[in-house]
Amino acid sequence: MNVTSKLLSPDSHGQVYISTATIFRAMVTPEFIGCEADFTCAPTEDGYRATGVRADPDGSLTWIWGNLGHLPVIKLEEGVYNALDWDIVVVANGGLRVTNRATGKAFVLDADRVEAA
Repeated sequence: MNVTSKLLSPDSHGQVYISTATIFRAMVTPEFIGCEADFTCAPTEDGYRATGVRADPDGSLTWIWGNLGHLPVIKLEEGVYNALDWDIVVVANGGLRVTNRATGKAFVLDADRVEAA
């Protein structure tokens, strides 16, 4: 089966802002993807649950406390997309499977599961 991906063009700052059914907001840049969601798997610090996660092309994940603000997002449905150096697959529940094309590092970014794949 041949799947055609949709190209997401960056804004004037070189970034793409997206959202899905479960990812409130995500910022896609060549250097990272940062996602904000109600992560049930997120760690807590000083009683506060992390609200975001950053995936880097080198395969590292970093939890974030705070939010991305009110970004002008493109609402994505289930499907395959390309943005900057990332292949992005939106799965049925609104989670993301992302792969950095330059390094081949892949991630699962879902409300219940966040991991390097």
